Amino acid sequence: DARHDEAVGLASAIDLNPVHTAVVTVADPRPATLLGSGKVAEFADIVRERKAELVIVDHPLTPVQQRNLEKELNAKVLDRTGLILEIF
Repeated sequence: DARHDEAVGLASAIDLNPVHTAVVTVADPRPATLLGSGKVAEFADIVRERKAELVIVDHPLTPVQQRNLEKELNAKVLDRTGLILEIF
């Protein structure tokens, strides 16, 4: 998918090396984390196993969602806007 490829390209632009990528359809966005608890737990396992320090979500996040995801994933979380700001 072109949007996914673009997000990977943006990450590469600031010398990030993605250790895992995934495309997730969110049918019912959760106010607290965007994703459901099962998907958050799945990603927390991936972050822990791969010792990732940063998670990029190619979707706008509210400050509350970003903070909650950072707590759950134990990693810094950037949405697309945050990633673009990191480039500049």
